[in-house]
Amino acid sequence: MKNYPAYPSIAGVFLTKVLTHFRPQRLRLPLSHDGYSRNLLLPVAGQSEIACAAVDSLDRACRAPKVREKLRRICKRQAVQDLRISVQDKEYFAKYYNYKDIPRILEGLGWFADAERNFHNHCYLHAASLPVPRPLGLLREYSHGLLRRAMLFTERIEGATDFKQFIVGLETLSARQRLRFYTELGKALGRLHRFGAYTEDTDKNLMVRAKGEGFEFFFIDFDNSYPWRVATLRRTLKSVGKYFPRKINHRQEERQAFLDSYLRERGKPAWRAILSERLNVSPSSTSSAVMQTAPDAPESAEKQREAA
Repeated sequence: MKNYPAYPSIAGVFLTKVLTHFRPQRLRLPLSHDGYSRNLLLPVAGQSEIACAAVDSLDRACRAPKVREKLRRICKRQAVQDLRISVQDKEYFAKYYNYKDIPRILEGLGWFADAERNFHNHCYLHAASLPVPRPLGLLREYSHGLLRRAMLFTERIEGATDFKQFIVGLETLSARQRLRFYTELGKALGRLHRFGAYTEDTDKNLMVRAKGEGFEFFFIDFDNSYPWRVATLRRTLKSVGKYFPRKINHRQEERQAFLDSYLRERGKPAWRAILSERLNVSPSSTSSAVMQTAPDAPESAEKQREAA
């Protein structure tokens, strides 16, 4: 799959997202058990056999009255945590969209219904090798030509924990591990923002997984991400503070490590002063943060001087 440029412009981000909307394959499926017409959107490099097998697994699960009733009660959209979709020894995560009320049905007529936004953003970011779950497909169901239901399938991230749950246990980590955690978090967020992906609830849709001495971060759920909403300075200011909730005692060097790695990855050194103020980072903590994170994340002398 073709990778996108390392530093796309705002116009490039918009055009790439727009083109991504038209690129997925569409596969017509038989009618659902209750008579809805259905089609399946697949990523460009999607595997139709696996996606169709996931739909068959969903249909079998929906034969259970409890599952049907649970889906029926969803008024807007909801991740169905206990719905296990297994295909070829892999687990897939399902998010259900229910278009019941008139405004949401009308939204389904438009170009950017929330289910399609989520799917297309996952396709765009995954194609750019960003840390998002691999999209498998989007099942859409219609009645009388109107979108009524949708189900998004993405690969389940095994061993990952919700970010807000993970940071509650930060005190159990060593000072070195905490510094590495925030260094890698800043880098992951910087990459996401560099490719123009922005949502106000990114912190709620972030998964963390330990990997050796380091950490992996996976961004999920882009229902509220639009092609024209990129991570400007104003939006970045709203976003970064959410990773440092007041109930957690964060140290100055951790805030600085996050800021340094974010700005390096984002390519926006001119933002340092205003983001430092937003994160309550004092200038004197810069050198110590760089020195303590250097053994875990070796960098060139030039990059270390830039961070300092």
